[in-house]
Amino acid sequence: MPKPPPEESHDVQGWHISVKRRHIMDSLELENLALKLGSPSLPEMVFGANTLALTHSGSGLQVRFDAVEALHCWDFKHNPVPKLAYSDTWQMSRRPSDKSIFKRTYDWTFTTDYKGSIVDTQDSASTRFQPQPSDTGIDIALLKRPDPILFFQEVVLYEDELADNGCSQLSVRLRVMPTCWFVLQRFWLRVDDVMFRVHDTRYFHKFGVDHVIREFSVREGENKDMKMIFPPDRSMHADPNNIVHLLPVVSQTQEKIPLA
Repeated sequence: MPKPPPEESHDVQGWHISVKRRHIMDSLELENLALKLGSPSLPEMVFGANTLALTHSGSGLQVRFDAVEALHCWDFKHNPVPKLAYSDTWQMSRRPSDKSIFKRTYDWTFTTDYKGSIVDTQDSASTRFQPQPSDTGIDIALLKRPDPILFFQEVVLYEDELADNGCSQLSVRLRVMPTCWFVLQRFWLRVDDVMFRVHDTRYFHKFGVDHVIREFSVREGENKDMKMIFPPDRSMHADPNNIVHLLPVVSQTQEKIPLA
């Protein structure tokens, strides 16, 4: 499969969509970011310059996704931490030069509640694009139609293999059809033999309407409670599409962003 170009863009129905892909942050960049966040560690692979942005020319609304903003929403001090039988050994291997930073409250899963960045490109101090609770959801029937895909992108923001204990990844996918666009940002966590966690953020816009829909959901399940319904073939556990629909919903919200 050919490597995607570092920058791509697409214009459709008053929207400018841009994608940037860059290299993984080097050790110095990671160190500076960790200092900025005040965090004891960072994911092994942080694509700090990768971005996906959708900008509406008429209103100035921009919906943007990037790794640094996502890590700002990683509450490493207070997030619940899965317990591994050898988690202390694993944590010590991350930063042997400073053993004192590893506390039970350090979230080494890099779980983030980041829902994307909503920006007013015409007035940075404005709050006119503040999402509001909505009774209107994503038009699933429209998404299921066999319409041609005009533009598709997938961008990884960060990833960590948890020292061979699983996977923690934040990625974002976009597809543009003749009638709408749809974005899925997914935080996917698999801690082998312990748990799964998924934070899904979905954005949807039907061309011609005056708003964007945002849905956010949290799903989580522990192996000990769900091992009877998880696929018996452990190799299937690596693909979130085999697991997500099996996990209980912990919380979900549905909001509308005005194009005003």
